[in-house]
Amino acid sequence: MIFLQLVTLPVGNFLAKVLPSTKFRIRNSKWEFSLNPGPFNVKKHVLISIFAKTKTAFAGGIAYAVGIVNVIKLFYHKKITFFAS
Repeated sequence: MIFLQLVTLPVGNFLAKVLPSTKFRIRNSKWEFSLNPGPFNVKKHVLISIFAKTKTAFAGGIAYAVGIVNVIKLFYHKKITFFAS
């Protein structure tokens, strides 16, 4: 987790400088996009850190939603269908 937080800031700044900022237009539409979303700021850095913490925080890396399903099955003895889970 700490390693990821330390590495993402320099890598994000590097990619913000290296990725092309030219805009690509999709044919026959008004949509366009760029491979470079703009400068890498603290907000993006914090969001990456939150995503990394979510991955490692719960029972060896499972997502929160999967943990909730497991709790419902274990403690409440409820069967959850595939579509509900």
